[in-house]
Parts: sequence; C-alpha cells; structure tokens
Amino acid sequence: MTNLIFRRLHSSLQVMDLFEDSTMIQSMLDVECALAYGLAELKICKESHSKSIEKKCKVSHFDLPGLAEAAAEHGTVVVPLVKDLTKLVNSLDPEASKYVHYGITSQDVIDTALILQLVKAFEHIKLDILLVREALERLSKENKTTLMLGRTLMQPSAPITFAQKVNGWLFAINNDWERLEREANIAFSIQMGGAVGNLSAFGKNANNLRELCAKKLKLRNSGNSWHVYRNNLLSYCSAVAMLVGSLGKIAKDVSLLMQPEVGEVKLAEGAQKGSSSAMPHKKNPVGCLVALASVSRVSGLMSTLFSALPHEHERALGGWQQEWMSVPQIMEVAAGSAKAISQTCKVLSPDTNKMRHNLDILNGVIMSERLMLVLSEKLGKVEAKEIVARACERAQEENTQLIDVLGSDKRLTDILSMSELDRLLDPSDYLGSASFK
Repeated sequence: MTNLIFRRLHSSLQVMDLFEDSTMIQSMLDVECALAYGLAELKICKESHSKSIEKKCKVSHFDLPGLAEAAAEHGTVVVPLVKDLTKLVNSLDPEASKYVHYGITSQDVIDTALILQLVKAFEHIKLDILLVREALERLSKENKTTLMLGRTLMQPSAPITFAQKVNGWLFAINNDWERLEREANIAFSIQMGGAVGNLSAFGKNANNLRELCAKKLKLRNSGNSWHVYRNNLLSYCSAVAMLVGSLGKIAKDVSLLMQPEVGEVKLAEGAQKGSSSAMPHKKNPVGCLVALASVSRVSGLMSTLFSALPHEHERALGGWQQEWMSVPQIMEVAAGSAKAISQTCKVLSPDTNKMRHNLDILNGVIMSERLMLVLSEKLGKVEAKEIVARACERAQEENTQLIDVLGSDKRLTDILSMSELDRLLDPSDYLGSASFK
C-alpha cells in the first residue's frame, strides 16, 4: 500500500525518492561497504574480501517485501539485511562473508544510512531555497518605492513598502538557511559505536576505523558514538522546522494579500492552477496551502522527536525507533514547502494600483502616528492624541479625508499650515528605514 497522492501534494518527487525503501536499503548497504573498506585498510581483512562484499552491496540483489516482513519480526531491518548479505557474499567468497557487519551494530547502519539520506535531501532543499532567495531579491529590488499598507493585528497601521515586506521574508530565510548549514556541519556525522558505543571489537583501532569509514562515506567523524545522544540530529531537524516556519510566513502573507477583496499581490497569468470542484470562479493558492500545512505537520513531528529525547542506557527502546518515520517526514514536508514557495515567489508580483487604492480608501488615517508625534511637541501628548483620535473617527464615520477634518479645526490651523498638514499626511514621506532599502 502506498500514499503517493497525499505525499506528493506535500513533498517533492526527488526527496520522496530519497526515503523510499530501495534508497534506504542502498544507503544501509553503502555503510556495510564502507565498513568492509575500513577493515581492509586496517588489515583486519584482505582487500579481496572487501571487494567481494562491495560486489554484493547492491539493492537489486535483495527482496524488499521479504525484508519488510522480516523487519516486523525482528524490530529492525538490519537483522534480515545482514543475514541476506552474508549469504550473498558467502556464495561468492566464503572467507569474505566472515567480515560482513563485523564489529558494528544495527543502529550504526540505520543511523548512518539516515544521515546519508539527509545529506542528499539537504542538497535538494538547497536548490529551491536558492530560487526563493533569487525571487525575493528581485521583488525587493523592483519595489523599493512601491507603497502599501502595513497591518498589525490584522488591522491597518502605517505605510510600508512592498520591498520592506519582502526584505523581512528574505531576512528570515537567509538566517534560517545559515543556521541549517551550521547544524548540518555538526549533524552529518557517521554513527559507528558497535554493540554498546565503544567499538570494543576493534580495541585501539576503534577511532581509526570510524575515521576511515567516515572518509569513505564523505561524512564527519565526531570521534564519538551518538547512539543515545540525539541532540545534534534534533538540532538539525529543529533548524529545518524553523526554515519551514519562515516559508509558512511567506505563504501566510501572500495568501492574505491575494484575497480578491485585498488584491495586493497576484500570480502570473496561468500560474495559479488551484481549481475548485464546485465553484468555477475560484483559483486557490495551492503553494501557500502546502507551505502552511507543512508548518502544522512539522511542529507535531518535532514534538514527537523531543518527547523521545531521553534514551534508555546504551540503546533506546521505542524512542530511537520513532525517528525512523518522523525524521523522513520532516524532510519530505520541508522539501515540499521549499518547492511550493519557490514556485510561488517566482511568479509573484504586486498590484501597485490596488495597493495604492487600499491606502487611499482609509482617508489618511494611517498617518495618525506621525501627526500625533508632531502635535505632541506643540500641544502636549494628551491633547494631541485626543485631537487626532477624534479627527480620525470623524474621517471614517463621515467618509471624508482626514486633512479636511483637520483643516476645519482651528486648534490645528493656528499652528500648522495646510501645506504642512498635507506633507505630514504623505505616506511616501513616513517610511523610516524602508526609505533606504
């Protein structure tokens, strides 16, 4: 049984493929192959033995449904995998079969295979994040003077530029990606500890073996086993989750701005394909849907990982095993979110006319902060706030321009000319740091 339809909606085909059974088993066989290489380098076995093992470390030699059934009996797929691999090597070179899985344990194979999969998933996600950055940088550059309404607590506040909003998205994505790269440099480490974490079968050669295998697999060697210390893996997953959160922030803003009654951003003609089964007029923001769903899913999956963080003694019972499903799902939804937002940002553009319209229909009240600050210097803060608040109420109630209300108040016209009031109510002249970006 597969769940391709819903998995595909929330992920990318490339990353889904990385966590398929065949790819997972091949990654495990790559670990066994690296072990054989290390054994030969340390003269524990002959080079010919290593070559014999390498020849049989191909997923095509194995019955995956059979391995799945046997894994259910043993609680790990490595037991039947090693059994089958040993038989295959024995048929080719009986002496070499003695060195299959020599001195290591199931967790070494599973954890290292997972890291190999994470390395590849990282590269796929990186491609889409680069596209997100590229699209946001373009939007920022093109919209430095594009005025729009700032909104706080879902209500109109003060003017901003579209570039300011885009720069906020870009700031978060850049920070998250830098964090993810740092965590990857730590987490992408080989797992090799043997039965109880000390590679006791290798004596003084323990770390030499770990170093050789890490080099073969192009992974970092932390110098230690992390069988029951999952902090680095969880820290990496947390960095992924934060990246998903920032992608979700873009999706949240875009979906709100795309609502027809707001209409301040749009996707290129033909790019929005989210049809409704019942309402022909609708075009649903599918990319935003995927990214927002990803945030909800990842938060739950991270909670599962953290709840199982304390592992028992030298090998966990249940806590480690739940990672086998949770971590791949986090990577799949992260990849889906990155791809969805990269495609959305690529075809995103502002509707500058609608942005200006939504500013203008508020009759100037969005400049109340600036007006109050200036009047406070002349009248005191209490009186200034009272005057501006009442003027804004009148402008909204009577659907008239704030400057007309202010112009009829002698308390203001005695201290400010109409040209000064007009300047104070110009949203393009009240942008703070956004004016320089």
